Amino acid sequence: MSSYPPDDYRSYPYGPPPLPNNYHQSYLAAKAAVRVPAFLLILTGILTLLTEILFLIALPLLPKAFNDAIANVQQDPNLTQDEKEELIELWTELKNSVEHPLTFPFTIVSILLCLLILIGGIQMWNLSGLALPVTASILAIIPCISGCCCWIGMPAGIWGLVVLSRPEVKAAIAGSR
Repeated sequence: MSSYPPDDYRSYPYGPPPLPNNYHQSYLAAKAAVRVPAFLLILTGILTLLTEILFLIALPLLPKAFNDAIANVQQDPNLTQDEKEELIELWTELKNSVEHPLTFPFTIVSILLCLLILIGGIQMWNLSGLALPVTASILAIIPCISGCCCWIGMPAGIWGLVVLSRPEVKAAIAGSR
């Protein structure tokens, strides 16, 4: 049984009951428990958001850059014909991938998911909700969402889920509402 007061305050004539004596210590312990995973989620959200925005800005310029790379490979006298064919195939595949019609919408969706990770990390930091921090932790674990920052996002997401499942953290979040 929890030592925290019930959520039904109708039975108390003068408002909610006083919090238990150890509530402040329990709240500070919960706040300390979420600091590092919340910071790492915020960091993952910011870094991934920046890389996605930079990719979105560079997206119109990439096909020309890949065409230039293909031209440079074709003119390089130091490469054998097989090496030229392999490099041309690589640059052509990259060019086709950035020219694909779904690249732009997927980048926008990725930016929105990065914002969810960022906002969820901020909510975890403030102990102001449970649903969005859990969602952000799950999203950070998925490598194709956190992209090049998955080396931060995976441990942060797992750590965040573990910390958010603790009863004292759940109680602190419920008490801060």
